[in-house]
Amino acid sequence: MTEAPKKVTDLEKMFEEMRDLCKRYNVPRGMLFVPDKIEIRVQRLGEDKFSLVYQESFDYLPSNILDLVVPLTIGALVRIGFESGCIRRTDRNGIRVESTGSLLDIAGGIFSEVLIQRKLEEGEVSSLFDDIAKTRRAFADLYELEFKWDEEVERRYNDNLQNLARITEEHPSIQAELEAISNKYGHPPDSGK
Repeated sequence: MTEAPKKVTDLEKMFEEMRDLCKRYNVPRGMLFVPDKIEIRVQRLGEDKFSLVYQESFDYLPSNILDLVVPLTIGALVRIGFESGCIRRTDRNGIRVESTGSLLDIAGGIFSEVLIQRKLEEGEVSSLFDDIAKTRRAFADLYELEFKWDEEVERRYNDNLQNLARITEEHPSIQAELEAISNKYGHPPDSGK
């Protein structure tokens, strides 16, 4: 696996200059074929190192068009910083990227690909990221986020279970109260009926 792309310092500025050049030569607005299938696998390798296996398919494109689109897509990924060695065409009408990098490297690529699946207004994108930030903050405020299992984590986990058992015994209504809060804001769990 190769390292995540070196970031283009100003992607917006790069595209702006490309638009200006196209205008100067009267090049019509281009077309970007959006993949109809995306498969993403991310694995945490260390504190801020992740592997990404990303595959996109264009099953709706005829093979003669796909023969043109895939090399252009690979070229675009290389221009924004991915090494060509980490990108290859698949047998299934698309491309596959295998790379490693930091959370921000990996997340940026994933969000970019997912967000083009629908034409979103800028406000919708901002709202989505605000909601993601709120969700992350809510989890981090309510839970200690753990990233490994060792003796110290096991000890704290067992202590936590004992504390919860004691609190539940002292306050038997807590489970029902927690479920009521969860049902008020979320979806009740499927009863299996």
